[in-house]
Amino acid sequence: MIRGQHRSPVETEAGFTLLELLVVLVIIAVTAAIALPKTRGSSSALALRSTAVGIAAEFRTARADAIRTSTSRSVMIDVARRKYWADGDSNAHQIPAAVEVTATIGNSGPTALATLNFEPDGSSTGGKISLSAGKSKADIIVDWMTGATQVDRSF
Repeated sequence: MIRGQHRSPVETEAGFTLLELLVVLVIIAVTAAIALPKTRGSSSALALRSTAVGIAAEFRTARADAIRTSTSRSVMIDVARRKYWADGDSNAHQIPAAVEVTATIGNSGPTALATLNFEPDGSSTGGKISLSAGKSKADIIVDWMTGATQVDRSF
């Protein structure tokens, strides 16, 4: 560069300084440090939520099929193998390892293999499936008289 020549302000101020880039990186690091611990428990809560919705949907579908076809339908929950399925369905749904399951059907106590029956009039054997994952809990309650399924949750 020849003496006496000056660059225009536009030429000298283009780009970011190292200091500006470091400030942005510090802001990103602080934001990540605050946000990441809050997302750790969310995967187990998400697994709980999807399992509760899946089991409730299986119950509702079985009840609707029982009414529509005028034949009894059943949904089985194998607590030991961590699976649930509807009768006649070869596709068993896996319950995630993060989700704890307890099944109580009718007036009996907790059982390892629960079978919930739905009758053509819409009634059922009734029962409660309790799910938990960490601090999150969900109960799937099936009314014996109406067969209606309800999910009570505290995520």
